[in-house]
Amino acid sequence: MEMLDFFSQQGANDVVIKLGKMGAVMIQAGLRYQCTGFDVEVVDTTGAGDAFNAGFIHALLEHWPPHRCLEIACLCGALSTRAAGALEALPTLAELEARSWAK
Repeated sequence: MEMLDFFSQQGANDVVIKLGKMGAVMIQAGLRYQCTGFDVEVVDTTGAGDAFNAGFIHALLEHWPPHRCLEIACLCGALSTRAAGALEALPTLAELEARSWAK
């Protein structure tokens, strides 16, 4: 949270900080959002950050609200760790929708 405060004090309006298995935090237009991590059996974390980024960008392009963008990003990152390698466990959009709790 200290880094989020630091970036905000520097004038950054949109900041996302990944917290690994603990989820992520975000500030957008002065509002804070937080998503806790998802409980998955981790096999390999290769590509988890990239999966997080891809989920976040997808949600942004869909014009979803900030809390949902963060939640989808965390979910993508977590689910991508279920198998070895960067691509094997990437979730489908249907799987994201089935597991998502933010609406």
